[in-house]
Amino acid sequence: MEILLKVILVLIFNSMQVYLVYHYFNKFFVLKVELKTFIKIMFIILLLSKFIPIQVSAFTKMLSFLLLLWLGVNICFRSTISKLIYHITFFSLLILLAEMILSIVVQYFALQIIENPNIIWIYFISNSLSQLLVLILIKLIVKQKQEDAAELDRDEYLLLSIIPMFSLISIYWIERYKMIPLIIPCLFYLTINVCLMLLYYRMTNKNFEIQKNMISSIQNEFYEKNMKDQKENAKLRHDLKNILLNLDYYLSNNDIQSARNMLYQITDIKINSYKIISGCIPIDAILDSKIMKMENNKIKYEMDIQVPENLKFENDIDIAAILGNLIDNAIEAIIRYENQENGKIIIQIKYNSYKVIIKIKNPTEYIESDLKKHQIKSMKGRNRLGIGISSIKDRVDKLGGYYDFSSVNNEFVSLVIIPIKHNR
Repeated sequence: MEILLKVILVLIFNSMQVYLVYHYFNKFFVLKVELKTFIKIMFIILLLSKFIPIQVSAFTKMLSFLLLLWLGVNICFRSTISKLIYHITFFSLLILLAEMILSIVVQYFALQIIENPNIIWIYFISNSLSQLLVLILIKLIVKQKQEDAAELDRDEYLLLSIIPMFSLISIYWIERYKMIPLIIPCLFYLTINVCLMLLYYRMTNKNFEIQKNMISSIQNEFYEKNMKDQKENAKLRHDLKNILLNLDYYLSNNDIQSARNMLYQITDIKINSYKIISGCIPIDAILDSKIMKMENNKIKYEMDIQVPENLKFENDIDIAAILGNLIDNAIEAIIRYENQENGKIIIQIKYNSYKVIIKIKNPTEYIESDLKKHQIKSMKGRNRLGIGISSIKDRVDKLGGYYDFSSVNNEFVSLVIIPIKHNR
């Protein structure tokens, strides 16, 4: 009966560890097998770690657990080697330290009641509490994780792996040479590694901000050039009548050479064919390029543009970037839409009471979003927010505007309202 009880408790404890492995690694990696398959594989692998002989050294036990965990995670999750090294060593360290801290405390009481028949339950409860401690620490860590944080490179992951790896090795030496109370270094190592993990997220968040700023800078240059070309084109259209009158004068007076020179000057200028949609250059410059993109992708669209030609924006680049990113998101959604031939993008831009109201609708079959936080998951990577969405939020906040994203009846609606200073 006692043996059966031990087996049941081991299976329960093993199931707890499977849950911890999933809860931790699923936050950082993409699961490449079905959840049921993951549970079976990880349950067997972690169960094997329970059958490591008691006679072997602590270092051998630790190494065996690391290798088995590596095998299971590598089979079930998609990741780079450097990222895998860091997260496996850190997770193993959390497990080991939590178990050691509670086992040291429990052993003290176990020695007082060594004859007590409930000693099995005491060890089971202590191990369960250690798993609970690990779960709390994991939740604390992943709570600090910014969803759109950029990935670290190989060297950064390898550098981060040094501290948890050395901590694991140090614990082996401390246990072998008991010169100080073991609970003290355990608490110390636990603290520094949790702090290290928090530092890790600060680094990824910083990398994301750098990446976002670089992309915003590239966007600014693109939209600035686009509007410059549009203004140049508008100037040429304005001057076209005078140019034609001059050509007519030269030809009427048989001054062929002068007419030819004027034609050379005209044809030497690069003229982009822009469509005049509203007459407002910052808006037309973006709409023109996005219309071309939609037509190239055979995407149906409908536009309702009601803005004055002389509308002046405080920052043309921000307006262009906001509108461009909104339409790009709609185009991307239509391209992913299974019934693309029936999908249509509806673009509405209106000016009213010193506000520009931009509303864009597009059909969608799947939106992974947190609408309360106005966050939309990017399809380009797991657990990442699209940089375009983040750019929209930042630029709208900068202009003192309002944004809202909603999904109703398989239709996604983006709404942005930008206040405009009084145009004189």
